[in-house]
Amino acid sequence: MNKLSVKLLMLLTFLIAFLFALTAQAGEGIALTWKTKNGGWRACGPVQCLQTGYKTEKEALSKVVGYYSATYSTKYGRCNMYKVTGVKSYDVSDAIIKRNAQCR
Repeated sequence: MNKLSVKLLMLLTFLIAFLFALTAQAGEGIALTWKTKNGGWRACGPVQCLQTGYKTEKEALSKVVGYYSATYSTKYGRCNMYKVTGVKSYDVSDAIIKRNAQCR
């Protein structure tokens, strides 16, 4: 094998691994919602964390879970915690969501 063939084989291997990671099995994650002092709702989830408030909790939650499915789970400090199904490995992790949310 020449050097070009080896490099192409390595590139192909990398691309296959990358595509496999993108299509990895979906898992579970969380989303957190909380009411602000102004009466609005904010949320943080696997898609994003909101910097502005929304009129309803449902609206705020939909912005942070995107097309994933969310069901109420429990209280987390002053927040409502939702279990989110279908989360991918490249979405925001639970640890970052908890750190960025204003639940304490």
